[in-house]
Amino acid sequence: MIKIEKNITPPHPVKRRKDITNAMAEMQPGDSFTLPTYCDPNSLYIRAQRLGIKISARKQRDGNIRVWRMS
Repeated sequence: MIKIEKNITPPHPVKRRKDITNAMAEMQPGDSFTLPTYCDPNSLYIRAQRLGIKISARKQRDGNIRVWRMS
């Protein structure tokens, strides 16, 4: 049987792909931003490649993912 629970707050909304791509395009080398841990880092690398930039993404101690623009 499934237990129904009330008043549980939903997780943070997923950032739209377009927002992430626009942020990556505006970044200068050395700039960074964070994303929730459930975002797929592989998709970030694909987006960066399409923009012609290099990034580095690392999981942080707080569980989020930090993305840096390298070049």
